[in-house]
Amino acid sequence: MSPRALSPRTISPRALLAPALATTACLAAPPTDTGTTEATGVTLTLSLQARTSCEPCAALTDDSLSYDTPISMTLGLLSVELLKSWTDQSPVTLFQASTPTAIDLMLPQNSISMDLGELQEGEYPYVGLSLGYMVSAIQADGHLDGIDLHDGTFSMDLCLGDYSTEGGSARTQGDYTATFEYMGYDFSMDAIAQVDSFPPSDSCAIVDASESRFSVVLTSPSPVTVSHAAPQAQNLLLDIFIQDSFSWLDNPAYQSGEDVFDVTTNPTDTEFPAGFLPRAYSLALNTESCWENL
Repeated sequence: MSPRALSPRTISPRALLAPALATTACLAAPPTDTGTTEATGVTLTLSLQARTSCEPCAALTDDSLSYDTPISMTLGLLSVELLKSWTDQSPVTLFQASTPTAIDLMLPQNSISMDLGELQEGEYPYVGLSLGYMVSAIQADGHLDGIDLHDGTFSMDLCLGDYSTEGGSARTQGDYTATFEYMGYDFSMDAIAQVDSFPPSDSCAIVDASESRFSVVLTSPSPVTVSHAAPQAQNLLLDIFIQDSFSWLDNPAYQSGEDVFDVTTNPTDTEFPAGFLPRAYSLALNTESCWENL
């Protein structure tokens, strides 16, 4: 990954991390036209959370890179849909927003709930997500004019797929702002990264970063069943695995060690992220997980 138009600048870390601070405990679902107005009293609930342990993710490790697990991660959610196939052209919408809604994956209460009576009846083997951005942070060391700043924080606000902010500004896939913060001091730089369809697709999830969008289609361990006559609660849990999801090529010129990310205002010397996306996704329905069926 190579930087584009790097220009150090000082901004408020709170301003950069505003999406992460605006977390949502329960997301409002859009109105749907399903031909029924009667509530069943039984709900479909989707919860999202980060997982920091991932044994199968070891297969994705590149020995030439250094790795660390983010201390925070927030995703900008654009939509959630129920699908009858991987490429369903008429999905059932659970959630949709014109601008991304912040989901702090470190919080346990991120959920979407809808009465089954609001949804079109049927069996849905898949759930689809569309994401706009990711804000993540790791511990890092800064090196400024010969001064070493240990145990600071490096944060990255990355556009995963094209979208417009609430103020009408356009964000383009791959654009990101990186900020190093240490005891009230911070400096930032703008760059661009290639957003790949990562992790590689498996039977539990297909990630697609093509056409300037970022979507994830997840396999439910058994079909999500929406019935109005005989409704049964559908409790979905999406685990997003972030263990060692941040990686970089270590610069041996710094003495911090291979397991410490080093940042400097000089774009020719600073270490740049090589990987930053979640390493796996797994959907569970009523406690049965997709990974358990592999």
